[in-house]
Amino acid sequence: EAPRLSHGIAERVIASRRPLVLTDVGDDADIAALASVARIGLRAALAAPLLRRGECLGLLSLDSTRGVADLARWGLYPLVVAAAIVAPALDLL
Repeated sequence: EAPRLSHGIAERVIASRRPLVLTDVGDDADIAALASVARIGLRAALAAPLLRRGECLGLLSLDSTRGVADLARWGLYPLVVAAAIVAPALDLL
């Protein structure tokens, strides 16, 4: 089975080094047009970069095929805080 991940969202967050909130993927024509988004039926997404000393190491993301209600209870803030904690901890690995 193919991975349930949209590489387009990951690429955007890593390139911009900024969190991304998509409450309705259809509102972003570039993201909605991605084959990976269509393949997994993605409807909403939150993503935050893992930044350490200005370098983007990756990202944390939450997404939903059921819509924004699933992600609304989380909000972006906890994801951004988690990313800020995880990134420096990667030095310990």
